[in-house]
Amino acid sequence: KANKVMLDATVSYNNGGIWPRSSKSDSETEDLTGGPNHLLRTHNRIKSGWDYVGVNFNMSWEPDSLNLFTLSGYYSNNRWGNNSRQDRTMFTNDMSVLWSLNRTGKNRGLYNGFGFGASYQHTFGREDHTLVASYEYDFGYNRSNNSYVNETLEGEAPETPYTRNKEINDYGTHIFQIDYSNRFNKHHLLEAGVKINLNPTNADSRPYFGTNSEDAVMNEALRVKMSQFKDIYAVYGSWSGTFDKWKMKAGLRYEHTRMGLKYKIGEYPDFTTHLNDMVPNAAVSYNITSGSSLRAAYQLRISRPDLERLNPYVNVQNPGQISYGNPNLKSEKGHNVSLSYSNYDSNKFTGGAKINYRYVANLVND
Repeated sequence: KANKVMLDATVSYNNGGIWPRSSKSDSETEDLTGGPNHLLRTHNRIKSGWDYVGVNFNMSWEPDSLNLFTLSGYYSNNRWGNNSRQDRTMFTNDMSVLWSLNRTGKNRGLYNGFGFGASYQHTFGREDHTLVASYEYDFGYNRSNNSYVNETLEGEAPETPYTRNKEINDYGTHIFQIDYSNRFNKHHLLEAGVKINLNPTNADSRPYFGTNSEDAVMNEALRVKMSQFKDIYAVYGSWSGTFDKWKMKAGLRYEHTRMGLKYKIGEYPDFTTHLNDMVPNAAVSYNITSGSSLRAAYQLRISRPDLERLNPYVNVQNPGQISYGNPNLKSEKGHNVSLSYSNYDSNKFTGGAKINYRYVANLVND
């Protein structure tokens, strides 16, 4: 700290390769359409490690009691990897073995990320009357190389002896935000804001197939190079009221989302989706005594599908199983209603209880 300027910085290091983590998992995938590939059983054993270093700093300057400037930044580097063994067995409808295989995998990757943020806060000379403007930028670069070798094979599994998938991804995030709050009197508080969130992403997936690592050739027909965009524009406002033992709050948020995919390599159609959502919330509470209260609340939450669920790229790296996304998915809308009671006004009993109900009409699931 020097005069009205404060600065702090942190450097961290973490090595997960000294003591690698081990995990096991079992899964079953059943086909109910009556086809010959009825049941797939998979047993995984994975040992993973990493090597991470990170740096971040924060700085603030308060020239007077009404103004505050802040600046922050970070950098991170993470090299990770894991070795795996996998047993896969496919059964027919009468549970006889159609094929089985054992394969080993090597997954290696590198992640680099950096970002910074800046904000300005102005207080208009009285409590709860403020204006805050901020900007944040984040960038990440992710490279991975995943290879699998079939060691033993019984039957005719739909898989080449050696597969490798090389992926190069990067993303950038820009967030602009302005928030304003004003308490007119002891009863009423108004808050409003505008937020813009821009999220461009680039991805390049290159699948290789062969009998071993030396003769593996990239399948150009399955290669996908694309860019994704998810831009969110939001305007929101809320009102809070206090009347004797009653407290109330109601808010409304309007969001316009523009999202889609554009393909640079890959025989898939580009698409763009526009979403317009009104997101309300409301809550009311009653102070039974100075230390106990009853509260009822409603909130709508939105969850947008991620790139993996949208991407129509056909992944054939798992023998006997393919996976791909659905570009027509819409965002989930979850309705949350809750009733809670809390009591901290007694020497004999303190605590609380809550009842919560959530309903999602258009759940996105695998």
